[in-house]
Amino acid sequence: MDIFERVKKLDLPLGEYAVFGSGLLDAWSIRKANDLDIIVTEKLFEELKRKGYEKKWDEAGFKYLTIGEADITTAQDIPTHGNYLPDRNKLIKEAVVINGIPFAAHNDRDLYNI
Repeated sequence: MDIFERVKKLDLPLGEYAVFGSGLLDAWSIRKANDLDIIVTEKLFEELKRKGYEKKWDEAGFKYLTIGEADITTAQDIPTHGNYLPDRNKLIKEAVVINGIPFAAHNDRDLYNI
């Protein structure tokens, strides 16, 4: 199953989410994404929480939901990867849509350690 089928299977509403991280590399056939990292609006995050998605916290205390291979997060106030603290709503709004799936096209040099 390709990245597009994997995401479409989750049936998330367009405009409320974007695939994050290595998903874009998979869409461009650079390398396969091992998991799905998805950012969502606060509204969708709350809806998914009510639907029973499993709640988890990473080692820094950042909350996320998981369903199958997908890790789903929303706006955060804790930096990840050093000082990386993106405006996730902006990333969703400005996502690049490929084959009907939105991908966050972030270009933060600190994220890539450049």
